[in-house]
Amino acid sequence: MIMEESKKAGDLLKQITENINSSSYLITEISFKSFNVAYELGVAHHDKGIEKVCLLRAKVSDVPSDLIGLKRIEYGSYYELRKVVAEWIIDNIANSNKENLKKLMETPYEIDNYYEEEFINPNRFYDFWDNPFGAYYRLDPEGIYLTNVFLPLITKRFNMLKDIELTFDAKIINKCLGWTLRVWHENFQTKPFFMFNYSPLSKKIVPHIFSLEPMGSAVGYEVFEDVPQVDIKTKEDGWIRFTTKIIGSQVSIFDGFDDNKLVLEIDLNDEKYSKFRPKEIIHGNIGFRCSADERALIRSMKIKTL
Repeated sequence: MIMEESKKAGDLLKQITENINSSSYLITEISFKSFNVAYELGVAHHDKGIEKVCLLRAKVSDVPSDLIGLKRIEYGSYYELRKVVAEWIIDNIANSNKENLKKLMETPYEIDNYYEEEFINPNRFYDFWDNPFGAYYRLDPEGIYLTNVFLPLITKRFNMLKDIELTFDAKIINKCLGWTLRVWHENFQTKPFFMFNYSPLSKKIVPHIFSLEPMGSAVGYEVFEDVPQVDIKTKEDGWIRFTTKIIGSQVSIFDGFDDNKLVLEIDLNDEKYSKFRPKEIIHGNIGFRCSADERALIRSMKIKTL
């Protein structure tokens, strides 16, 4: 079994090396500390020289120690990523279509169906989602069932999501449900993030900030309960729908089953939030959370970039 797996890995490595050697240039992303990327980078430097290799790094990620001395291009959002790659191609590849690349750089970065999930296909779910240790969840015919999820169940491919619109359908079975924004998750480490928690009992959507570093009251979730009560329209079968828009520091939450009525609007730069808000919370994944005595179903969700 080990020999078979080793052969498969060797075949893949050979294919990757051949693809690098047959290409004229290499654009590589070093934000996520992949040993494979480091190896591929070494092959490209040896075969092509440094001038034909573009290194990209997300601004909030750490640079691997053995790559610190290399020249790299940094970006803070998917829009910036597209722009810096286009600029590098224009500057370094003589026969590139510069006019089309310039138009691409000027085009607003907005994708209506950036990511959709119905929580039906287990293979797709495990490919796109990361579950924290000790969390209980299952894929049911009605959606994904959550409980005992202190750290959120989060997407694992969208660290650079920044300004987005998140829409999801949920059914709260016991107490409440939380949804998280801008979760930077890398190498089993979770940086600070925002969360909103809705309870039909209190009729409140309560903002939270999570950090493993000490904040105001304790390590974990800092809770801001000074928000007005809201009336959320619930279907006869118990389902609700929220749409959350986050643009810069502005967060707006809408009731999707009540003509998208605005139910909460906050500015994360307000002093009561900003004094607990680490500067690195600028982009990241989305997720969902229920504590040990909370239970909820999520039927579908959709992310749109803004």
